[in-house]
Amino acid sequence: MVDYYALLGVSPLASRDQIARAYRRRTVARHRGRVIALESQLRQMREAFETLGDPERRSAYDTELEAKRLPERSAEDDRLGREGRARVAAARAIGVASRRMSRRATAENGPVLRAITEAHEARERYEARVRRRRALIGRVLHTVWLATLTAAAWYLLGRLG
Repeated sequence: MVDYYALLGVSPLASRDQIARAYRRRTVARHRGRVIALESQLRQMREAFETLGDPERRSAYDTELEAKRLPERSAEDDRLGREGRARVAAARAIGVASRRMSRRATAENGPVLRAITEAHEARERYEARVRRRRALIGRVLHTVWLATLTAAAWYLLGRLG
């Protein structure tokens, strides 16, 4: 029996959309090579997509696949499964503890966080004021420079004429 999940490169928990994407990705990759020898593999992929895409056929396939795998399971597989479940449980516990710590830290440090935010906003307002002043000074200097040039031009014209 062909393992359709391995053939398409998806997890047994994959959604219909993930299966469809994997099928399209695999078939496009196979067609690019234009290798006729892969026709049977393309046929198997099409069959896998059709089987895994239909919920009823998929559940029947999963049942049949699990029944085939049960006798093959060894003590090593069971140990790996237990370790995996333990790791998932530990990761969940870490996530819960992290969220609790984050909430507690936010509650305890609320006033400090607000003070930091207010200081940051005050700094931004100050910098905006400084930018406006610099722009104003630049416009004034430009105007003074133009007035000086105009006065110098009039002076020279008066001396020449």
